[in-house]
Amino acid sequence: MKNLLFFLSGLFPFQAFGQIQQTFHEVMEVSDSVEIITYEFYDSLEVKAWPNNNLMMEIIVSHTNSTDPLMKALFKGGRYALKPEKNLPNLKLRFKLRHRGIIDVPGRGTVDEKVMIRLFIPDSFVESKPGEWTRKPK
Repeated sequence: MKNLLFFLSGLFPFQAFGQIQQTFHEVMEVSDSVEIITYEFYDSLEVKAWPNNNLMMEIIVSHTNSTDPLMKALFKGGRYALKPEKNLPNLKLRFKLRHRGIIDVPGRGTVDEKVMIRLFIPDSFVESKPGEWTRKPK
């Protein structure tokens, strides 16, 4: 009987839901004409200076009650796309969708979404106030 149930379960397609995590990196050149870097994120954020001339963002997205195809579709659809704004001498970093809203999976309920951002700013900048880094004098 157990073998029959195992065999029959293979005939019906199903989607396993669980904990899914995806990490991606975004690297941006910071030109010499940029004097101030600001950011606007509503997610968990960690900011560090690093010995590089480029700015790098590591974005870690975790979903509970989700699937890998759903996560990939959300990335491809631009849910986590960045929208940097250059208005020299300022560079402002933020997501294209600032308020992403709730992910509702039909028949399964909502997806618990957590986004963690690690922002690495060139060490030629220093934090001047929360959310703003200014280029050090030469």
